[in-house]
Amino acid sequence: MMPAHFAFLNTSLAREISLILVVKVLLLWGIHLLWFGQAAGAAHDTDTVGRHLFGVPSVSLENPSK
Repeated sequence: MMPAHFAFLNTSLAREISLILVVKVLLLWGIHLLWFGQAAGAAHDTDTVGRHLFGVPSVSLENPSK
């Protein structure tokens, strides 16, 4: 006798759909571990990160420095 929350698995269609969903979740988890499992080297240089994100500050031609 199955518990009530697993009673839907008595039909073959529901069993096949459940199996396919479990396989898909396992494959997605494996892909996630493959690409995102290891942390990349953390950049602690805030100046370099700032230049990378915001670019080199542009020089204003309206107010040239003297």
